[in-house]
Amino acid sequence: MKTPSAIAYVTLVILMGCVSAVAQPADIKLFIRETYIHGVPYEKASQFDLTAVPLLLEMLASAQEERYWPNIVVTLGMIGDQRAVDPLIAFLSRSVRAELSHSHYVAKTSVLMALGYVINKTRNRTALNYLKESVEEPAVWGRRAIRWTSPYHASEDDRNSALSESAVIGLALSGEASAGTALRSLQKPGKTASAKRFRAQITERGLLSDALRDHGVIAREGLRAYYGKMDQECNQDADSCRRECNQDADSCRSGCDQDRDDCMSKAGQPGEPTKAQCMQRFTRCNANCTTRFNACSARCRTCPD
Repeated sequence: MKTPSAIAYVTLVILMGCVSAVAQPADIKLFIRETYIHGVPYEKASQFDLTAVPLLLEMLASAQEERYWPNIVVTLGMIGDQRAVDPLIAFLSRSVRAELSHSHYVAKTSVLMALGYVINKTRNRTALNYLKESVEEPAVWGRRAIRWTSPYHASEDDRNSALSESAVIGLALSGEASAGTALRSLQKPGKTASAKRFRAQITERGLLSDALRDHGVIAREGLRAYYGKMDQECNQDADSCRRECNQDADSCRSGCDQDRDDCMSKAGQPGEPTKAQCMQRFTRCNANCTTRFNACSARCRTCPD
């Protein structure tokens, strides 16, 4: 099955919107507090100038604005001001004792995509190096002492993998030459167990191939042209798209069933997993299938005119 883009793969599809006039800084609060079913519109967000950045950073630091943090993070990235880099990384890294809310989690993971937008406009080295290190292996998040709990991942390892996947997308969005080199390096075997698992995972899911393709388009044609093409692709027939998603999900789950049966048949033998470990693996496999299906289905929504 074809996957239209790396951005679509993680369900944070950010499509180009229509705009009739250049947005003014005074409009930024209204813009941030809108609900964007298809994601923050790049064309509109990128027209805010740098004078909007201090207010956005102030809103990002306010707990009263938590509901809008995802829009704030993405808009900061699309504006592309280097002043946002350190505050965005600090926001992602900040420890939280309680389990994150949905908005807080989406905002934190969106930081990695936002850094990609900033790199695209500024070639900021701090952001670029942060993303490069983030894709080397998910274990990097433990070394960075990331202390917050995701509402959508059963373990710290799962959360770390999801963060590194978002960093892959951030590198793709940057369109920067060395970011492409970093993405291509992920096609080679990793040196640690964590790196090997991650590279196999993003290769099997198609995320890496999508990211490489997207990076190439953005590097050649720019983000504006890239989102224009995504807008055209988005208008594919919805029923046909959903059928493909269902077929892909069925195939994925069948693979999980087969793996479980094979694992259970060998359980308990020397060097083989226990039955409990087999079922844990089966559960993770099915969860991955569900994530894959949801990402695919999100891509099937009809795009706005």
